[in-house]
Amino acid sequence: MTIYEVKCGDTLWKIAQQHGTSVAAICKDNNISIEKADSIFAGQKFNIGAVVKERPVIAWTPSQPAPATPEQQKKPVTVPQYLAKPEPAQAQKTPVYEVPDFLRLVRPQLQKPEPVVTPDATVPCRVGRIPLERHKVEKGENLINIAKKYNLTVEELCRQNNYDIKDAHKLQIGHEFRIDRMPAVQREENYKIYLADIESTGIKAYGLQSVYTVKKGDTLSKIATSFKNQNPHLTSGHIQAVNDLANKNALRIGQKLKIPQMPDETRDQIIPIAIQTARYQGVDPALVLAVIQKESEFNPRATSTALAMGLMQIIPEVAKDHNVGNPYDIVDNVDAGVRHLKYLLERFDGDVELALAGYNAGPVNAAARGKDWSRYSKQTQNYVPTVLEIAQNFREQLKDRVDYSSPYSSLAKKDGSKKVA
Repeated sequence: MTIYEVKCGDTLWKIAQQHGTSVAAICKDNNISIEKADSIFAGQKFNIGAVVKERPVIAWTPSQPAPATPEQQKKPVTVPQYLAKPEPAQAQKTPVYEVPDFLRLVRPQLQKPEPVVTPDATVPCRVGRIPLERHKVEKGENLINIAKKYNLTVEELCRQNNYDIKDAHKLQIGHEFRIDRMPAVQREENYKIYLADIESTGIKAYGLQSVYTVKKGDTLSKIATSFKNQNPHLTSGHIQAVNDLANKNALRIGQKLKIPQMPDETRDQIIPIAIQTARYQGVDPALVLAVIQKESEFNPRATSTALAMGLMQIIPEVAKDHNVGNPYDIVDNVDAGVRHLKYLLERFDGDVELALAGYNAGPVNAAARGKDWSRYSKQTQNYVPTVLEIAQNFREQLKDRVDYSSPYSSLAKKDGSKKVA
């Protein structure tokens, strides 16, 4: 434990970077709220604890099925297509990627990039990722061109470094970012496989049905009723949640409201979507299915009083962060929910309990309270063990039918000598 005296121009982020620790650890050691991390002054003294360990790679080892008996070997076993063990991807000398026009993209349209050779191509990487890189901010750089350089979005860059996007104007020369990127060629190859898997399930895309202009005398209930013929599952709560309306009665004439098309898929159709998306993002499929079961019980039209929407009950802020057009869409909702869950797992160093607490109570509360469960609400206290129990049940059901090793981790070869990531 060392004592550091704050100098003019210091920030907690800069102090944490100099001592190899984190802002949350400094706040905890000095009994200050993380919300007041910006309120420091010159001459203030802080106790600096031990160095934060590197975050472990979040991975799940595939379970080995029990050997079949002679009687079982004779019986033909029929396995559903979406639960079958995926075949290894074929290595290609020249990776080719073309997105068919009829396929709906879950992420923004990817442009065909130039091949990128990894610094150490002999090291296999989880889900096609290369080792962490570091980038020091130079004069004239900003978050946009730094993210573009590494084929990331600004939101991804900020989340990987716990950097508040609102502080973009305070970016200092010499600030160091940790970069965890998926190389361009491998991103396209993996994304092609993922889109094919999603398309093979037969789930259709549900976009926004239309935009409605509020007229005199309109209420959300009347508007929902007017769309019943084309959209029988639509309710006033769905319109309120999609448009993030704090008060459903506070409508004004001329206001534009987004009207979502509501899905009608069943549990059996949703499960393969969740499995494929979880494996693509490198998250335990059983954990994702458990969150869906607890949050919505596989009801894609579920809406809470807090305006959480869809299968994984994503709130409007999360939907906005992940550019979700229709939060009730099956693929978009699961994709955004899994990416948010992955962000929480990475933020809390792979601690599943804290990640689930952050999913239910919010990441700021989870970071401040840690595993002091008495400080959480009863809902969160029951939520975490329940989801873990459900996840274990799903894991037992899927262990002999689902290969937990990701099919998106193969590296294409170039010229037969080097691997292109």
